[in-house]
Amino acid sequence: MAARKYDNLWKLDVVLRRIEPKSFSELNVYSPKHSTPRRRVYFNFAICAELGPLAPRFASEFVIWMADLVVATARGKLVPVRYWMRHLAHADAAYPEDWTPTQWQFHTTEWWLSIRSDPDLKDVTKNEYLYHVQNFIAHLQQRQVIPRFKLPKAIRGAKGRKKITVAEVLKQNKENPKDDLLPEDVKSALAELDFLDDLTDSAQVLRRIEIILDATRSFLESKIRSFWTEWTATRQYLDLGVFDPEDFLEKFAVSRDPLKLRRGWREVIDSRARIIALVEYMHGSMLPVSTSDPVLRLVYNEYSVGEIRDLMHSTPDSVLPFLALVLVNDPIEVSSASNLFATSLKTTSNPSNVRLTYLKKRARYRKINVIWAASDERTLKLASRRRIEPATALGCILQMREPLQHYAEPADADRLFLVCGNKGHGETVKVLSPPILRAAWDRLRQEDPILSRYRYTLDKLRPTLILRSFLVSGGDIFATFHAARHKWLTTTQSYVNEVVTEKMSSSAAREVQDVMTLSVTKDRPHLEKSAGISPVRARAIIEKARHMGFLEHTGGQSRKKVTEDLVKFTQGEVIVIEDASVAAEILVFKEHLVSELPILRTSSDFESVWLPLLVYVNGCLAALPPDVLERGRKLASELQIAYLDAPHA
Repeated sequence: MAARKYDNLWKLDVVLRRIEPKSFSELNVYSPKHSTPRRRVYFNFAICAELGPLAPRFASEFVIWMADLVVATARGKLVPVRYWMRHLAHADAAYPEDWTPTQWQFHTTEWWLSIRSDPDLKDVTKNEYLYHVQNFIAHLQQRQVIPRFKLPKAIRGAKGRKKITVAEVLKQNKENPKDDLLPEDVKSALAELDFLDDLTDSAQVLRRIEIILDATRSFLESKIRSFWTEWTATRQYLDLGVFDPEDFLEKFAVSRDPLKLRRGWREVIDSRARIIALVEYMHGSMLPVSTSDPVLRLVYNEYSVGEIRDLMHSTPDSVLPFLALVLVNDPIEVSSASNLFATSLKTTSNPSNVRLTYLKKRARYRKINVIWAASDERTLKLASRRRIEPATALGCILQMREPLQHYAEPADADRLFLVCGNKGHGETVKVLSPPILRAAWDRLRQEDPILSRYRYTLDKLRPTLILRSFLVSGGDIFATFHAARHKWLTTTQSYVNEVVTEKMSSSAAREVQDVMTLSVTKDRPHLEKSAGISPVRARAIIEKARHMGFLEHTGGQSRKKVTEDLVKFTQGEVIVIEDASVAAEILVFKEHLVSELPILRTSSDFESVWLPLLVYVNGCLAALPPDVLERGRKLASELQIAYLDAPHA
């Protein structure tokens, strides 16, 4: 490529390294939004250097575009963007800054076709690549860096794989020499798990889930109680002032800068609590990595640095059991839980409850409120056998994070999960990022006989708890909907369709939809809170059903009364229908809807119209007096009522 004149990058909107014409290998762009005083973040665009003047401009615009996102997300979006830029750089054409809109469209479409033909990428991943690149292109066009052109279309019908549940986790390490040392209840659980291998049997699936979740919860509670007993004992020792660091230094310090100590000082520092007291007095709440003084050399040479840090402040290994316990008890996304704020947990007017508020990232940061039982520190005692509640676990984290709050970056100071050190080392205060979380979980599960065999990651807990809710409720779609905290019932049903029915036998799978649609009224007289149905929406649904012929065979007065009864049913009022002809028509219409279910499920109105209507019809029939229902059944067998076909999707 011929030599060109390049702009000075210091004139751009962000602070960048100066890039001379001969030094494109240094195309590492500094991101002030992602950097901290302790850690500088760069994005490497050297692979795109052949774009000429557009390379540094694209790089700087990427930093501007990603300024509001965390660095891990930005680097994830950088992957497809660099693929696109590299393809443009190797295009057999003139300099890209001279391209026409048609050339931009041609080369971008060519890149997209190369991605579509990649056999190692799934369709949903390919669409994500296109989505990120399209958004970046739109940003460049808005900034008038490149001309406007028509973008290629995504792959239609691309489906991502739902995360598996713990029921699907296969056994690892079939033999373990330490098995003879296991308690009898653990041996029994392992033997039962080996027997439960039929994932088409819903009862076995539920039992398998219960065993693994119970074992996980028991292990986590044991770890928490053991750690918290030591943590509180250490903090109480420090608060009581049994050991005075200043008196120790006056007695043994030859000099303090640099620190030199007389002989015999090691006999006095004979416990971790005294070491921590001395380190906190001399260096604050964080253990320095430097070993320049004898006290720090003693810590690094003769003690576990990780254990010392665990007792000083929160670390990845110390907070992980508390976070995992929350995830085992409540189906919260790992990303949402690890990004909680210190103020996320608040008291309520009821002293026995607390409210957790968090943002669900995958639902465009929708705010979620959860009511939990209030914290009970008595459950943290070693002798306790009561379940540790999530609020109690988060209360412990609040105390463990306090020493680090002063050292955190301003943007992270109010995060709940502040940690320092990876595997006990490092001196930078960070939030609990996914890589740190995964590494800590891998270390933790190696300590448990069941978790080390049935290896699963923390993000499998949410789908497991949702599946458990579905199975325990007997297929209640509303119970599953509330457990998942989805915004739309459609999301819950798509989850059930894809995840739940695949785990059941074929006969049970065929019954899943009928169970959901025809049994949801059991013990559920008030549907407004369950399905979000208002009287206005109820009338609109019934009006839409009339287009199929519903209530057309009843008289005007009866039709109006039935409509009002159906609306009242959504508000929890008791329905009394004494007209056998109305009962007969409702029975016939229900049979018609049930027969049309295969078609109705493909309709875009299934979740908003036909499923609620089936619920209403069930409610009416359940509230009919027995004699009216019997006369209605006899009359229904004699009626010849025809309804219009169900709408196709």
